[in-house]
Amino acid sequence: MFARWKNARLRAAERALDEGRFDFAWEQLRELSDEDRRAVELKQRLARALLARVRLDNQAGDRAAALEGLQQLKELGQYDDEARLLEARISDEQQRDAHQRQQRQAARRRVERDVAAGNLETGRLNAERLAGDPGAQELRHELDVRLARAGQLIEQARAALQADDVATACRFWDEANRRHGRSQAVDQMLPELGRACQRVFEQHLRAGELAALTALMEACRPAISASASLGVFQHAAELIGQAAGCLAREDYDGLHEALLRLRATCRGAEWIETALSELEQMARLRASLLAGPLGALAEPVEKSTQIGKPAAAGIGDNAARPAGALAETVVSRGAPLNRPLLLLIDGTGSSVILSREVVQLGRAGGAARPDVPIPGDIWSHHADVLREGDDYFLVAHGPVTVNQRPVQRVLLRHGDRIRLGAAAKLTFSQPSAASGTAVLKLSSRCRLPQDVSEVVLFKDTCLIGPQATCHIRTREGDTRLVLFERDGRLVVRRAGRDGRGTGPVEPLVAGAVRDVGDLRLTIKDYEPGPAPGRAGG
Repeated sequence: MFARWKNARLRAAERALDEGRFDFAWEQLRELSDEDRRAVELKQRLARALLARVRLDNQAGDRAAALEGLQQLKELGQYDDEARLLEARISDEQQRDAHQRQQRQAARRRVERDVAAGNLETGRLNAERLAGDPGAQELRHELDVRLARAGQLIEQARAALQADDVATACRFWDEANRRHGRSQAVDQMLPELGRACQRVFEQHLRAGELAALTALMEACRPAISASASLGVFQHAAELIGQAAGCLAREDYDGLHEALLRLRATCRGAEWIETALSELEQMARLRASLLAGPLGALAEPVEKSTQIGKPAAAGIGDNAARPAGALAETVVSRGAPLNRPLLLLIDGTGSSVILSREVVQLGRAGGAARPDVPIPGDIWSHHADVLREGDDYFLVAHGPVTVNQRPVQRVLLRHGDRIRLGAAAKLTFSQPSAASGTAVLKLSSRCRLPQDVSEVVLFKDTCLIGPQATCHIRTREGDTRLVLFERDGRLVVRRAGRDGRGTGPVEPLVAGAVRDVGDLRLTIKDYEPGPAPGRAGG
C-alpha cells in the first residue's frame, strides 16, 4: 500500500511539473526520501524551476516571494551554493530597498514640513524628488495651487503700491506670506514694500501727523516685523507714546528725555525741535523765577533744577540764603557718583554710569535687584563684575560663557563676548590704556529700561568722543570730552586728542542740560523700573 501511495505522489508531482504547478509539486515531493531515484530526479527538476522563479521574483522586486522560494528549496533538500549566493544578493537588495524607502519617507516628511512652514518653492523642488511616492502628485498639486495664489496676491500688492496705498499692499503681502507661504515673489517684494513704508512713515513723522503714522504702522505691522530696516520706526512709535504720556501727566522731565531720544532716532522733524525749544523756554522761565525772591524759599536745590511741577514749598536750609547764592550753589554742584547715573547725549543714546568696584548682573524684576537689571530668562543674581586695580574679573553664579567657553571666574579682556544664560549677550570693552574705566555694551535685546545700551564701569575718568579710544562713542561732531570725579561728584571738560583736559571744568548737574562744544549732555539719577515692552523674566 505504501508503494502505491508513493507512486501516486510521484505521478502527481510529475504532472504538476509538466503543467507549471510548482507549489503543488513541492507539496507532493517534500516529504519523500532521497532513496528513490525517481523522487530525486523530480526534486532536482523542481529545484531548477523554483530557482528560476526566485530569480524572476527578485527581478520584479518581490523580495518576500523570492525568499519564500528559497525556503522551499531548503525544505526540499536542494539548497546548494547557487541558492546561497542568490539569497545573499536578495538580502543586500532587500536592505537597499529598506534604505530607499527610508529616504523616500524622509523626503516626504521634508516636503510636508516645507508645506507646513510655508516654504513653497523649496517644498516644490523636494516634491519633484519623490519618484514613486503615491502621494507626491497630490503634494505637487497643492504646492502649485498655493504658489499660484501667492503670485496673484503679490501682483495685487504691487498694484496697490503703484497707487501709493501702502496699507493695502501690506495686507496683500501678509496674506500671501502667512496663508500661502514664502516664495521667491514674496521675498523679492519685501525690500520694495519696506522702502515704500519707510518713505510714507518718514513723511508722516516729519509732518507731525502722529495719529496717521500710528494707524498706518498698525496696518503695516507684519511688514515691520519682517523688515529690519523698519525697526527704527517701531522704536520711534514707542518713544512717541512715551512722550505723549509724559505730556498728559505734565511730566516735562520725562517728556524732554523722550524727545531727545526721538530726535536722535528721527532727524529733520521740525515739530520735535519746536517742542524741545518750548521746553527749554519753560526751563529758562522757571530758572528766572527761582532766581527771584521766592527762589530762596523754594524746594531743595537738586529738585529745583528739573522741569516739572515743584513740590510744596517749605523753609529749609536754603531759606536764609539769597537767590544769587542759591543759583551759584546749583552751578557748582555736580551729580554725585555714589549712585547710578543716567547720561543722555543728543544723537548718541543713553548710558548708565556706575562707580562701584562690584557690579551685579541679574534678571530685571527679580528679587535680587541687581545693579544691571537685564530683561530675559537669566538668574536673579546671575554674575558679578569685579574691579581689582585696572583689571576686571567676571564671576559667574549662573550659566555664563565668555567667547563661547563656559567660565566660573575669568579675567576680562577688551572685546570679550559674554553670554548669560541662553540669550543675554554683552561685550566687554576697555578701549583706552590711559583709563581704568570699562564699558559693558548690551545687545539690542538686552537693553535696560530707558533704552540704555551701555553700562560704564567708571574709574577716575571716562572719555566721550567719536574716536575708537573713547568709552562712549558719539555719532556726530568732533568734540572730545573727559568726565572725571571731583569731591565725589561728576564734572566734565573738553579734552585734546591725548585725552587730557584742555578747557574749563564744568559740573554736570542732575536734571540740567549742559552744552559742551557741539555735544549736549543731560545727566540724572537712574532708577530702572520695568523695561517697556519687555518681560522681566
